[in-house]
Amino acid sequence: MKRFAKLNMPVTDIKGLKTKKKSFMSLGTILRMLPALPKMPYYARQSAKEYGMRYKSELLQRLFENIIGPDYSATALVFTFATLASGDGGYPEGGSLGMALRMAKKFDILGGKIRYGMRVNTVSVRNGIADGVVVDGELLQSEAVIVTRDTLSAIDDLFDFPIREPWTERMRKVTKPLLNTFICLGIEVDLEGLPEKMGFVPMRPLMCGGKEEQVIKICNYAGYEGYAPKGCTAVTSAIIGDTYDYSNARKEDGTYEIEKEKLAKDFIKILSEKLPQTAEKTAVWDVATPLTYERYLGSFKGSWMTVATKEYKMEYYPSKPENIRNLYFAGQRLRAPGGLPVALDSGRRAVQFLCKDFGMVFGRSEKPPA
Repeated sequence: MKRFAKLNMPVTDIKGLKTKKKSFMSLGTILRMLPALPKMPYYARQSAKEYGMRYKSELLQRLFENIIGPDYSATALVFTFATLASGDGGYPEGGSLGMALRMAKKFDILGGKIRYGMRVNTVSVRNGIADGVVVDGELLQSEAVIVTRDTLSAIDDLFDFPIREPWTERMRKVTKPLLNTFICLGIEVDLEGLPEKMGFVPMRPLMCGGKEEQVIKICNYAGYEGYAPKGCTAVTSAIIGDTYDYSNARKEDGTYEIEKEKLAKDFIKILSEKLPQTAEKTAVWDVATPLTYERYLGSFKGSWMTVATKEYKMEYYPSKPENIRNLYFAGQRLRAPGGLPVALDSGRRAVQFLCKDFGMVFGRSEKPPA
């Protein structure tokens, strides 16, 4: 963990870019990372579950298997430990909504304009050049298009014809999507005295998506202001697993909402058995399935990351296709396993390619436009 805590994700500039300030990894940073490199192949050759099975304790086996998921490479497991131990791991204040609102505010200050409540139907491509997006039959013209929707779904769904290039074919073939069912509770009791994150083995498994969940993990937001009324607590649980086809089948046979309600009630009962103070105290609940993620995000099968298995070879997918000019891609799918840092870096790279193609200097403006 101490060795891996010194590893940094490289953030560099593309070749041939004119920039106000070059980004590079210093020699000191590289030297600090060296001690971890010899250990990476050892962890990369085994899954998190296989690594956990090295221990005799069933508790430790379950712990290592459930922190990031059993199929992930053990490298991701050690990276997670190292990030948290070094104090570099966490999440943005106010969660995803707070982060999105701050980004929108910054974009507005810099002169950008966001059109809400509008779903892009297709990216307009004429004579091999992207010239805008089509929304409700209307062409919104632009000099360039940056697609930030999940790349895996975008290359099939956002164009008149799917993009067929070597890198898109590989993405379709090797991507193993990470999905979950997300359970949210509003509980009329203060759980501030309990840990922020808890995991336990229930007296009986939780049935989710036709599968048994042997370990229940919850996030307790009692210590966070604004997440629930005073004296109450917001509790969430992400049940990792591909339940996309199961949810689709329930949607088709008309039992989708019934199934979600049953899952919520079963979860509430299991939680009350572990934490008796929560019994009969749930004021509100909600369940998000992969179909929910798909509806809001347009992501492939409702997935929000890519599983970096032990067989997966780390690679960058291109920020731009070969056969369509002025079109760029950004998002977590461009490098496994994804996540916010990857999404941010991919957005930076997309803008760098745009600047290079249009002969512009990449760099922050000294002051926002009037």
